[in-house]
Amino acid sequence: MQKRIVLIKEKLNDDFFRKKSQELIDIYKTKKYFYLQDIDNQLFPEKNQDDRRNSKKLFYSLIKLFHPDSYKSHLLRFHNAVHNGDFKTIDFYFRFVSIEVPKGMNRLKEQVFNHDEWYVFENENDEADLFSDSVLHESEIENNIITILSVMFLGNSSKFLESVDLSQIKGELILSYSDLSDLEGLQYCTGITSLDLSNNKIENIYEINSLDQLEELDLSNNYIDDIDPLAGLNNLETLYLDHNQIEDITVLTKLDELKFVSLVGNPITSMDNIYRLQENDVIVIYY
Repeated sequence: MQKRIVLIKEKLNDDFFRKKSQELIDIYKTKKYFYLQDIDNQLFPEKNQDDRRNSKKLFYSLIKLFHPDSYKSHLLRFHNAVHNGDFKTIDFYFRFVSIEVPKGMNRLKEQVFNHDEWYVFENENDEADLFSDSVLHESEIENNIITILSVMFLGNSSKFLESVDLSQIKGELILSYSDLSDLEGLQYCTGITSLDLSNNKIENIYEINSLDQLEELDLSNNYIDDIDPLAGLNNLETLYLDHNQIEDITVLTKLDELKFVSLVGNPITSMDNIYRLQENDVIVIYY
């Protein structure tokens, strides 16, 4: 037992909580929900299968448990357990600090083209055929919502989706890593409930104001400084705004259904609204 206590003391620190909370966020964003279940099983092996929650609620419960702000309360609870000889709690914290990201998470990273790798054509004429058409320069390719969605749903044809077509898109829409800076046309996608616009070049998000069915929104890794257009997204529950230029988050305090927001890497000028969100039981990740 003494070895376990020493191990827990070594691992139970602020860096541990930051690392684990980020791992949980990565798992949830990449929809590897079975990993969340695996972590929950490791923490609470005695839990009845009937008590297992849906993926979103399970994520919320786990992120609360590993939230960086919970570090001091966990430390106090652990020290009290050691002082009082509470072996059940000590055993829980041993499982807690021993949690590892399940095998396979290293495969979540997007495959990147390797410029140093050789790519061999089966026939020597294949390479010539591939480049026989006229060359398209980067300046000739327009990266906008209409073009990308038209290719996504219609293939490489000369046809483009109309606004009425866009309104028929339902459920999830993933447009991450699309080199987007202009969201014109997105305002017609009023049927989507989940939108991923992470890792683009977006500065303005005015068009998002029309998407009042959104429940999940990922705007991380862009150039956004004004999030007031999020006002009115009254169904929004999960929001990622990491690594933007956001200073003012007042609008988030007016989103009644918001349950989780990640704000890592933003120059937020006042903590008052973060505290207000937390008072409303919103899980806030910020450091």
